Amino acid sequence: RSKLSKEGKQNILKIIHRDLKPENLLICQPCQKDEVPHLKLTDFGIACEIPEDRNVVSCDMTGSPLYMAPERILERPNNCAVDVWSSGVILFVLLAGYPPFWNEDVEKLFLSIVHGNYSFHNPYWSKVSDDVKDLIRRMLEVDPIRRITATDALEHTWFQNFSHLSSDNKEETLKTLEAFDARRKLKSLALVLIARKRFSSATRRKIAFLKDPYCFHTSLKLEYEFRMPSSPQLLLLMSFNDKRAISRSMHYVLVERLTTVGGREKWNNRAEFVLILVGYTVGLGNVWRFPYLCHKNGGASFLIPYFLMLAIVGIPLYYLELCLGQRMRKGSIGVWNEISPYLGGVGFSSVAVCFLVSLYYNVIIAWCVFYFVNSFQDPLPWTSCPTEVVQLANTTVHRSVPECNVSNPTTYFWYRTVLDTSTGIEDSVGINWKMFICLGCTWFVVWLCMMKGIKVTGKIVYFTATTPLVLLIILFFRGVHLNGYQEGLALLFIPQFDKLKDPLVWMDAATQIFYSLGVAYGSLIAFASYNPIKSECNRDAIHVCLVNCGVSIYASVVVFCFIGFQAEEKMEECLGKQLQERIAMFRKAMFPEAIFPEVIPIFSVLNNVSLAMNVTLRQCDKSEFLSQVSPGRALAFLVFTETINKLPLPTLWAIMFFFMLVTVGIDTEFGMLEGVVTPIMDMKIFPNLRKEVLSGIICLVSFLLGATTVLSSGEYWLQFIDSHCSGIPLLVIGLVEVLAISYLYGIERFSDDIAYMTTKPPRFIWKWCWKFISPISILIILIMSVRNMAKNPPVYLVWDKLKGETVKQPYPPWLVVLAVFLMLSSIAFIPIVGLLNYFGWMKIRGKGSIVLLPKKPSTANGRNGQVIRLGKLRNSSNKSRVEAVAEHSENGNCERLITNGDTSFT
Repeated sequence: RSKLSKEGKQNILKIIHRDLKPENLLICQPCQKDEVPHLKLTDFGIACEIPEDRNVVSCDMTGSPLYMAPERILERPNNCAVDVWSSGVILFVLLAGYPPFWNEDVEKLFLSIVHGNYSFHNPYWSKVSDDVKDLIRRMLEVDPIRRITATDALEHTWFQNFSHLSSDNKEETLKTLEAFDARRKLKSLALVLIARKRFSSATRRKIAFLKDPYCFHTSLKLEYEFRMPSSPQLLLLMSFNDKRAISRSMHYVLVERLTTVGGREKWNNRAEFVLILVGYTVGLGNVWRFPYLCHKNGGASFLIPYFLMLAIVGIPLYYLELCLGQRMRKGSIGVWNEISPYLGGVGFSSVAVCFLVSLYYNVIIAWCVFYFVNSFQDPLPWTSCPTEVVQLANTTVHRSVPECNVSNPTTYFWYRTVLDTSTGIEDSVGINWKMFICLGCTWFVVWLCMMKGIKVTGKIVYFTATTPLVLLIILFFRGVHLNGYQEGLALLFIPQFDKLKDPLVWMDAATQIFYSLGVAYGSLIAFASYNPIKSECNRDAIHVCLVNCGVSIYASVVVFCFIGFQAEEKMEECLGKQLQERIAMFRKAMFPEAIFPEVIPIFSVLNNVSLAMNVTLRQCDKSEFLSQVSPGRALAFLVFTETINKLPLPTLWAIMFFFMLVTVGIDTEFGMLEGVVTPIMDMKIFPNLRKEVLSGIICLVSFLLGATTVLSSGEYWLQFIDSHCSGIPLLVIGLVEVLAISYLYGIERFSDDIAYMTTKPPRFIWKWCWKFISPISILIILIMSVRNMAKNPPVYLVWDKLKGETVKQPYPPWLVVLAVFLMLSSIAFIPIVGLLNYFGWMKIRGKGSIVLLPKKPSTANGRNGQVIRLGKLRNSSNKSRVEAVAEHSENGNCERLITNGDTSFT
């Protein structure tokens, strides 16, 4: 009552305190016995004064999180209602002994405050009157316009009919407050003891993250720093500018506010986040897969379904995953478990796909490394056929290798020197040790870049994400100065509209969106989880997707310039051979090999010349040469290398090209592994395991498993994994994601989360895409993919050294079964984890949705009276949300379920 009277005076003076809490309320003891103690307010350091001509004032979001009003969290204009909210929280604490809003994660705390999620839990409120509960509800009204004023609160029924609390309830409340304060002091003392023990005799740098859940989530970071060998200094970094020292025997310096929320890392700036997204999305597929699909599906006509799928599937999914990661601040497993424990399998499926793709993706980078190392030779090793020594009739003869003669030097170097390929997937002769060493070096470099987390990776992407773009620009200017580049660009930009009737063109466009943007892998969720909660992720999603699309088209321009140049070279070579064949025929007609008579009849010579003129030679058609493009990876390792051989300074262009491929691929590999490491770290399966150790273990296991791809049949196994581990599983994961957000989590609730992060809700078109357009499109593509796979038996390309070309060969039956198992093994996590959670056989560890409330003083885990908040439940009949609480009985089992609504649950 005294406090509300003070607030009434403040309202008249138009002063907002903005930091009301028990620590800022001083009870003045009376000098005389008959005087009544009175209350004084202190700490007006962040108070605001409302101008005379206004009713509200704009203030920044500062103060104590537990007592902060929703409008201050949302950074909306403030008035005196913010102090009424704080008074309601104080009244709640004084009556119950614990705060109404509580969570160790500050962001979740803010979310519960904004939504007004609190409950009157028994037994704490069993002896409290309904009048005071009504007063608290009116004081904790989320809408400041409907919130009761300080003057009206003094006229409330509870104050008018005030009766003292019963002694039992007073005693219970005091015990709860004492226990709450005792745990806070005990935690502070524990921090002192830990710090003294850890840093008194330390001989190396150590960093420890300590959390104090009883002091409004103060996160402490104790960092050991050498200044003098004999007097180490301990640096104390705190959030919320809490400057309390925990020991006088040590020297503490307040360095800066924590750059993390709840101990989680954050990007140093927005540029690092955008560059890591660009580096992740712009991968090797942009350089060779997208140009090949353009060539295969009619050039510019392929761009029509590609842009359409980008708009209705790619960008909406990209935006959705960034919002999920930024809002939940967890990896893929934690995010989907937070939405619903039954959806935790979506995160496991994403991790499984990420892990499988990273196995073979790093092998491709190892191939690029091998080419890059061999590019420092003059001449390049793939410019000519190697020679061999043979014995013919007691004579030593040096000749070219027959396998190289029937193909060409570039193809021979790829299949024999780099891959040392066998005759089939079941024929594994031995390990290619050169590639084994390159693969090991590649995994080691990846581990070095990831071992220290995003603080190091964020710096590396400044180089790895921008260098490929610069090199691509250089290759572009070289390409447009080559002979025949016009024909190549015409092949790219002249559409063939009849191709649009082919459903496979649309399917290729959709699958390229998933491959290129990297959606449904979980990596985007992991990257966004290190973002500040207030960040324009919608702008980042659109910009990065457009950059990725632009780089794909730009790379296609470079590729088609090279294709046009190669076709021009083949045309000149064909015409040269045709001319030589014609000259040879004329010579044979004019001068037969037989022994000539002294006089050759002129009519015989003319007849031979006429026959030579009528001989049909092979035709030289440039359009045929333009259509001869190797698919997939061969586009880079065959077409480009063969073209580079014919350029001036081939060594320079080879170094530049393959260095670009290495830097393009390494960024995407970072993203793949981040999609594996971050969820495992968030689950805290190994709570004491540092990130560099976990990253090292994952890289080592991946290297050993990936060693199967450097066998003589390794390239065939890579084709097998690439064809079956990512296509259909990614479509299924993406479909489940949009359906879960739209119909389980709730599209309006998701829109509220986006509005909280970006200060404005998503537009209507986004909601329609997430709810209808995207899932329908993905479902159609998924059905088409399954139908196409069932209709066409899976085949793979095998190198035939006798013909000097690749031929299609069907997989053995046991590999077809393995292919089906590989596809189902990833997406099987979705139903399996859901069923395990349904039957109570599994609990996902880490930062899940189960949060402990403060316990009674005399209780322990699982004992009588423990109250656990299970989270928000949704009633399927009226869509209402209720707060569910489980209360334990004496034997530790769940005795009953309490809700703050009138809806009963089993």
